[in-house]
Amino acid sequence: MARGWTHEKRVAVETAFYKFLDRCFINSRDAGRICLGENLFDGQSRFITAVFDSLEHDIHKIYVLKSRQLGISTIARALGIFLLGIHPGLKGAVVFDTDQNKQEARAEIEVMINELPKSLKFPYIKGNNRAGLTLANDSKVLFMSAGVRKSKTSGTLGRSVGLSLALR
Repeated sequence: MARGWTHEKRVAVETAFYKFLDRCFINSRDAGRICLGENLFDGQSRFITAVFDSLEHDIHKIYVLKSRQLGISTIARALGIFLLGIHPGLKGAVVFDTDQNKQEARAEIEVMINELPKSLKFPYIKGNNRAGLTLANDSKVLFMSAGVRKSKTSGTLGRSVGLSLALR
């Protein structure tokens, strides 16, 4: 029988994520440069708790129905990057509806990683190309744009890339 994360693992990883957030900065459209950990919305905290509750209960496919302007996309990207940083060799993808949204989110992720203090010992970006980023621990994040039109290849997004983590 499959088991979820132990309570001890959940607490350790969740605590480490909050420490990561206390050193993670983004460029907010409304407030300029802000620290995520110091500016969490209630919905973001509830999202984090729900994700870790799910992992503890062996639930690994997590779907979120959200409204706009809650910061859920930002906190989900931060969590995805954090998980890539602590699990060497993990391959993830972030999928967007348009290329413009993909570029904006990619810039946000690059700021998150590049502005982390060296004392955190988070893997730096060692590879950066059109398809994605590779961290020093050999984890990768691919940036994909699903597009909004139905085409011959629209059903193949993410196929054959061996993903362990996906955010949309």
